[in-house]
Amino acid sequence: MKGWAFDVAALLLFVLLGAGGLWAAGEIKGMSFDPLGSAAAPYAIGAGVILLSLLCGVSLIRRAGRSAGEDLADERRYSAREILEVLAMIVLVVFYIIALFRLRLPFSLSTLVFIPAVACLLERSVTLRGLAMALVAGFLIGLGGELLFTRVFFVDLPTLW
Repeated sequence: MKGWAFDVAALLLFVLLGAGGLWAAGEIKGMSFDPLGSAAAPYAIGAGVILLSLLCGVSLIRRAGRSAGEDLADERRYSAREILEVLAMIVLVVFYIIALFRLRLPFSLSTLVFIPAVACLLERSVTLRGLAMALVAGFLIGLGGELLFTRVFFVDLPTLW
């Protein structure tokens, strides 16, 4: 039963995260010719997080209904390492968001640090080759994303220039 409670807590956390994203998107002011403006992507992401959370909730309810009369002793237990990895990932994402929107650090530099950090967290055994690939991916995604969003989509990101 403990695993089920953890799933429900995670589900509620993501619903609140999506709701927070929708609320924050509402704070973004649009232009007179484009009322959504830069808020379109945050609205879509917040709504997507809520929708995916609700779909996971339906799956959770269906699974609970199937096992209502069964002994839940064989239900998967999460190890302390797995729980710490999830918490570390949440902390990384929160620090990334704070770095971008509160500290106004450049998107390319924040992403250059964030992508390898996530890769190291997801990979059980970090190799020099894997770290080099994560750094290259962080550089390409950071610089490419900065150029794409600031030059093509005209999204106001903190930039290097």
